[in-house]
Amino acid sequence: MNFIFLSEGLTASIIPILTLIEHKPELIMGCVLLGHNQPGELPPDWFTDSTLADNPAAELLEYVDNKKVLMELDIFLVVKEPNSLLQFNVLAAVGCCNLNYSGEGGRGGRRVLELLAKHNIRTYPAEVERPTHEYGKSLAQWHEEMKTAFQEGFNTVAKSWLLQCWGLDAVRY
Repeated sequence: MNFIFLSEGLTASIIPILTLIEHKPELIMGCVLLGHNQPGELPPDWFTDSTLADNPAAELLEYVDNKKVLMELDIFLVVKEPNSLLQFNVLAAVGCCNLNYSGEGGRGGRRVLELLAKHNIRTYPAEVERPTHEYGKSLAQWHEEMKTAFQEGFNTVAKSWLLQCWGLDAVRY
């Protein structure tokens, strides 16, 4: 998988993600969301419990409408290459939006959920402890830690998402 990290901490960084979801949903395998309120803690239960819904993004949107708060939301959009079975790219928008917390970030997080729900794109709010960006840590180290956190979440859903995006039924033995 190739990772493309968009500018960290800028709500405008989600524009390429929003554009792909809206105009090319057929190229999207799914979206892994990492959320947190306090450094070093798992995301809140209302966030991770949404994985059981038929459309997790729509359920998360209901929580947002009920004023549930998530201080930071990291978005990892997994995009498949056209005419390729195994080539995937990950667009990563880290620390660029939130849910009902403050400013433009809340609107951005809401818009991502709206489009994921509209197109019923596979969404996984991962129950993963998000690494913290500590002073003195290089950008490369930070990106590696974020990749590891993404992969921990993605590994949970990869076996079903891969088969679904290829339109295949699982072969049992």
